[in-house]
Amino acid sequence: MLGIVPLANKDSRRPANGHLLFDTAHPSPVSESFRALRTAILFRFRRVSGCRVLLTTSPNPEEGKTTVSLNLAAAFHQNHLKVLLIDADLRKPKIHKIFDVEDARGLSDVLEGTARPRDVIAENVDGLGFDVLFSGPHSDHPTEILGSKQMSDMLTELKSHYDIIIIDSPPYLAVADVAVLNEYVDGITVVTRYHKTDKRHLKDMKKRLSREAEKILGIVINQVSVKEKDYYYQQYYYYGYGDAKPRKR
Repeated sequence: MLGIVPLANKDSRRPANGHLLFDTAHPSPVSESFRALRTAILFRFRRVSGCRVLLTTSPNPEEGKTTVSLNLAAAFHQNHLKVLLIDADLRKPKIHKIFDVEDARGLSDVLEGTARPRDVIAENVDGLGFDVLFSGPHSDHPTEILGSKQMSDMLTELKSHYDIIIIDSPPYLAVADVAVLNEYVDGITVVTRYHKTDKRHLKDMKKRLSREAEKILGIVINQVSVKEKDYYYQQYYYYGYGDAKPRKR
């Protein structure tokens, strides 16, 4: 297990239409959970030199992988790393919706050879400090272009510009796209949803990923209710420990 992310309400008044839960200005259990997750990932990447490429996936849809990818991008940026977030879900992309922008140009344009990465990457999106490569227009053959030489060449080029690249992929058990993306990455993070992800699906996923076993960094348990009596979240993260108190005047 890499980490635990507590259940949090999305406030549309916050950045990224409420999907950005990591907040550097106002400490919270959610922010601490993403700091802990960032640290765990970097620890497992300690033998990787240069740019590190992280893929986030989940067994099935609606388990929170895109939200985790977005908040990890913010957490890595807060650690003074140059970060690129790529929406590689060419079938049901979400990141452009989160930022409320038109998905006019993006990854699919680069892979189809109609654009260069620097022409379509959104830099410092919404002033959050990290860059985003949106998915781009719909493709009729997503698996093929994700496994193409253009994808390999693009990542080779981008690695010279970034410290960490986060690839938000489709759900693993839904389509074959993730299998081809695995070839390009240094580590795979599997996002599960508390009380929703079936253990049988995790076992199936682990079996299919047997060739890339050394790349699997671990599992993130997402949307955990901290109110349940049998849950040890408060013991897992000592939120608020060492917080400075204002001096009395």
